[in-house]
Amino acid sequence: MDAGPVDAGPPAPLAFRLEFTLSDGGVAVFDEFDAGVVVEPARVVELSAPVALEGARVRLLDWTDSVVPSDDVLETSDAGFRYRIELVQPLKPGRSYAVLVDSESADRVTDLLGRDFDEWRLAFRVAGEVQPEPGQASKKSKKIRR
Repeated sequence: MDAGPVDAGPPAPLAFRLEFTLSDGGVAVFDEFDAGVVVEPARVVELSAPVALEGARVRLLDWTDSVVPSDDVLETSDAGFRYRIELVQPLKPGRSYAVLVDSESADRVTDLLGRDFDEWRLAFRVAGEVQPEPGQASKKSKKIRR
């Protein structure tokens, strides 16, 4: 007696990998993401996944959710997905960033097998002390003379 096709349920979450080419020439690799991921200042961020994704958009966002200026290269094949982000300037010490993977034109990202996935936000922080942004006024108190 044939029970018919078995429902495998929702697809397992994709296992993303982030590889950072650091400003000093070293490399740092992360396969798991939580609020505690800290990296040294980097000049290249590379995201990869073991399956090819269709219609995926990848953006590197800074602590204000603004897109970080970069030159990007997408490589996709049946074997997987690789997105290389070459930064115009290294990431700033002490600041939080996130790699956002979402759909460019649909509600969800799909893989080559037609499975749907929600968006991903992979957050990390750059090691070091936060430096004031150029052009910001310092927080000195001004004396008012009368």
